[in-house]
Amino acid sequence: MMMILEVVLKRNTDGSLVDLDEIIERVDYEVTKPAIQFTIRRMIEHGVIEKAGRDSRRGRARTTFRVTELGYEVVKVTT
Repeated sequence: MMMILEVVLKRNTDGSLVDLDEIIERVDYEVTKPAIQFTIRRMIEHGVIEKAGRDSRRGRARTTFRVTELGYEVVKVTT
C-alpha cells in the first residue's frame, strides 16, 4: 500500500496525475492488474487516495488518482 501511495504522491514527471497502468509500471514488485485494482479500491474506501477524474491517454479515457489529506498524513507519519 505504501508503494502505491508514494507513486500517486510523486505523480508523473510532467506533474500530471497517474492512472492505473502507470501505477503498475512504477511499483517495485510484480503485481497483477486485478490485485492492484483491489488495493486501490480499498485505499479509496479508507480515504487515503481518491479518483481525480478521467483523462484521455494512450488513445483511451483513463481514471487518474490523487492523494487525499489523510493520505498526506499517512506519508508524513511513516517517513
